[in-house]
Amino acid sequence: MKKNDLPYMPFYVGDWRKCPEVRALSLSARALWFEMLCLMWESGRRGYLEISGKPITNEVLARMVGESADNVTILLEEIEKNNVFSREKNTEIIFNRRMIFDESIRLKRSKSGTKGMKIRYNKTLNKTLTNADNEYDNEYDNDNAINSGKLINSIPPLFEFWISLENLTQHKTATESMRAAEARVLKEYPIENIKACISIYNQIMGNKPDTYLGQYPHTFDDFFRKGSPQKVSPFQKFLPENKPLERLKRKESEYI
Repeated sequence: MKKNDLPYMPFYVGDWRKCPEVRALSLSARALWFEMLCLMWESGRRGYLEISGKPITNEVLARMVGESADNVTILLEEIEKNNVFSREKNTEIIFNRRMIFDESIRLKRSKSGTKGMKIRYNKTLNKTLTNADNEYDNEYDNDNAINSGKLINSIPPLFEFWISLENLTQHKTATESMRAAEARVLKEYPIENIKACISIYNQIMGNKPDTYLGQYPHTFDDFFRKGSPQKVSPFQKFLPENKPLERLKRKESEYI
């Protein structure tokens, strides 16, 4: 087993069951997507569907999963149409956004933990800190937190889901205002409802400008800011029960 390998692939059943893009797929397409996830997990670059740095063709993928090339091509078109995966710009290699994000967080936490233990036991670092090492310093609040080995940069679940979506405003870390906004909204709504809301907002933001009302690039905390009696919070416009994909769709007359 390689040093950075895990003996298992984390699989979040709740996210799989609640993700609108995945649930919209046919049973055959979901089965192919799961096979692809397994292949991407075992890839040299975790999260990328490739062999030796080259994209896996439909024909090769068909042989790997035991299906005809024609059926794989049709199912891949269905999966891509539902924005389940992304492609690398220069190579067209398929990749899974969530898997790449989770792997980067895992490696950061692993390195931060090693570094924290060295500091805690007063062991001298063998090399000068690089820019990458300095990034991990942000995992700690202050010197006291470092000495105690206590990490404060745990990733809130809604924030983690938000930054895994490519059409939304990206943030490097969750600020105190973002954490407070998430805590507040989770007291009022179930997390699966909020994730569905974020997914719809991401879908709308992925369309051409002016296709929908509400195509404004909110930051995470602004999206969940507290509303007033006269004005609802931005995220409430995208709750599934409000049918935002129908209600916010601009009519052709609005362009004239």
